[in-house]
Amino acid sequence: MNKLKNLLPIVLLLIATSIIGSSCGEDNTSADADPLDTCVSAGISYVLDGQLVSYDNSTVSAAIHPDVGNVIGKNYDIYTNDQVFHFRSSITETGETGPYSFNWATISDTANITFLDNMTNVDVTFTVESGASAVGDAVRITFSGTYSDAISDHTITNGEICTIIDTIK
Repeated sequence: MNKLKNLLPIVLLLIATSIIGSSCGEDNTSADADPLDTCVSAGISYVLDGQLVSYDNSTVSAAIHPDVGNVIGKNYDIYTNDQVFHFRSSITETGETGPYSFNWATISDTANITFLDNMTNVDVTFTVESGASAVGDAVRITFSGTYSDAISDHTITNGEICTIIDTIK
């Protein structure tokens, strides 16, 4: 009985060590992760008033309009195939940040999500985490902020557009 009494703490220590050790694994969510690895399957997601809204990448299309003399220069056009979510932006380079603008096509360094066009007090900020220039490039844009509609105020958090460019128009 005395041997069992001495063995029990050692067994418990081994069990605890294996449980703790199994929870430690490789973290693939670091800022150094290759955007192409994560954006291939990501798509569009954001939390609206505490509720997750997401669109699988298979339902997302993304285009670049190169700077060919248009008013705002190079811009992105990223949307769900059913057009429920449509993002347009003249911020396109890694590190650029811009506010929401209804008139995004005439004001440089801004962005737009069309569902915000009929809202008031829109204060949403967009940041290009990883810019793209060619078909097959990964683009990652984050966004968050607030807006109002006729019923109440709303908050968007953890917004992310992470997809692969399909076309150049």
